[in-house]
Order: sequence, then C-alpha cells, then structure tokens
Amino acid sequence: MNTAPVVMAIQADVAVACTREGATRVELHATRVGCVNPPPAPCTIAPRPTVGDGVECPPADSPVDLGVELTQAGRYQVEVVTLAGEDELFASCWGEGGVTEMLVDDERFAANPTIEVELLEQSPCE
Repeated sequence: MNTAPVVMAIQADVAVACTREGATRVELHATRVGCVNPPPAPCTIAPRPTVGDGVECPPADSPVDLGVELTQAGRYQVEVVTLAGEDELFASCWGEGGVTEMLVDDERFAANPTIEVELLEQSPCE
C-alpha cells in the first residue's frame, strides 16, 4: 500500500525587497532545528533548510505569498532569504506569535495544515 506523506504548509506574505546590491532572488526557508520532544528523547537533527517558494527580484517592492511544505514533525525556524547568485545576502526571521522557533507536531499536521508566519525583529533567527 503506497500512502503519500502528510504535508503541512508554512505561508508568509512578503513585501519583496531586493534593495541590497546584487540581489537577484528572495526565497522562504524552513530549517528543522530540533525534535518535537527535546532530549533526553532520542533525536537526530542535521539542520538543513527546506527551500520553499522563491521569486526573482521585481523592480520595486511588491507583496508576494511565499510558502514551504514540511513533511516531518519538529521544531522549525523560518527565514526569508535574499540571494545574489549563489550567495546569501540577508536572512530575516519569521515566526508565529512572536516566537522564532515553531513546534510542528503530528497534531498540527492533522488539525491545521497551514501556518501563517510574520516578520520578527530578530534577523537572522537565533
């Protein structure tokens, strides 16, 4: 029996700003930084961002909906990353309820498949 993985989406309404010199693209990244249950529960994390939607830089600021899909429970940090070629220029921290680390557990996958995030003061996420 082949079952598709459960997917949860994170959405951000971003006013695209490519004002930094050499900026070419803006992307939404979600990085799993911890497990649902912190140690001593068994947990192996290799922090790598899940890269979501991205847009090429428009000539002026414009609102864009960016999203990223998650398939694994855990604790996540979300950033909007401004790129120039292959290099990261700037990462702004986004979160839910003013918190930089979001808990995405199995109950959230079942109850609410989309999380809306907002820009936080910390940049990048710490």
